[in-house]
Amino acid sequence: MRAHEICIAFDDRLVETHMLKPYEVRVRATYDLIASILDDIRAHPGELRRAVEAADRNIVARAAQPGASLPILFATSEKSVPLTLKGFAFTQTKSEISGDIWTQYDPSKPKDYQVPNWRDLVVTQSAALPAA
Repeated sequence: MRAHEICIAFDDRLVETHMLKPYEVRVRATYDLIASILDDIRAHPGELRRAVEAADRNIVARAAQPGASLPILFATSEKSVPLTLKGFAFTQTKSEISGDIWTQYDPSKPKDYQVPNWRDLVVTQSAALPAA
């Protein structure tokens, strides 16, 4: 698998395979990523355990602070950063069948698009944590 066929986002390792890739490529990319994650866990179980325990201690310590809260709703911030989206040239024409716009991609013409990326979140609502 090539790196551009798999998108890994955040520490949660979100798998995103492109809709225009063949089914076999998308399944293989997902399988390879899951196998890689399991291999990493198998190779470093102590590190994973320590990271989980540290995260648990952090949550308990934060909950004990006066006015502690848990963010429950988020919105994107007003700030965006440019993102280069790799895609294909396309045309849009009115469909004679549905009357809607018909988008046709041309995989023989790769094209980069600059799009805004709102990657930062702001908390819009929080819930108070109960005292322990």
